[in-house]
Amino acid sequence: MKNYKYLVVNGCSFAKGQGCKNVEEERFSKLLSDKLKCEEINIAKGGGSNDRAFRTTFDWIQENQNKVKESLFIIGLTELYRKDLYSNVRKTYTAISVPELYHEQSDSNEASVKLCMSEDDIKKYADLDLKYLTSDVPLMNNLNRQLILLNSYIKAQGGRLIFFASFSKEERKYTKKTDELEEFMIGGYDTWRKFISSYRDSYKGNHPNSDDHKILSDKLYEYLNE
Repeated sequence: MKNYKYLVVNGCSFAKGQGCKNVEEERFSKLLSDKLKCEEINIAKGGGSNDRAFRTTFDWIQENQNKVKESLFIIGLTELYRKDLYSNVRKTYTAISVPELYHEQSDSNEASVKLCMSEDDIKKYADLDLKYLTSDVPLMNNLNRQLILLNSYIKAQGGRLIFFASFSKEERKYTKKTDELEEFMIGGYDTWRKFISSYRDSYKGNHPNSDDHKILSDKLYEYLNE
């Protein structure tokens, strides 16, 4: 196994470690970095989209060109319908889930504040997007393009990218089999959520706990040593 100096992890709350008693010490990225004897760099964010994971991973690479060849990147993919919208008023990105904007009042309230839009405008946007602009297939194709491009960019600089699916509300497999990408099927399951359900009967699909993160770190370490 290659010796890495940096473990760069990105994704949503599953990758961030929400659900652990002690997030910074018990999440899988910390446990795995200890096993690999390298520096943990976790830039995941609760509620984050795949758009954000790709964008911020790219930004990290741009700012740390000299570290990429000694880095292992792991991305936990999240819900397909999450996306980042850029506010021209606030000059920042906001992660949203269009179906949740459409159905959940609390989500539309929060998004309207962050994007400096009225709730009526948010609802109109969600309605138009779901009816005319968004569906599984183009979203899936775009996700695969982003994965292939980011993977090629990292490999060209000597780094390595592994990804896995944290969860998907629709319970469908979004990534296509290709020799260009390295997907980690946790325990042979296509999402981390399904893997946890295979050994914990009480699991209701919520955030992985400290034990789940320990198990994932062990599985990843075994995989890296194959």
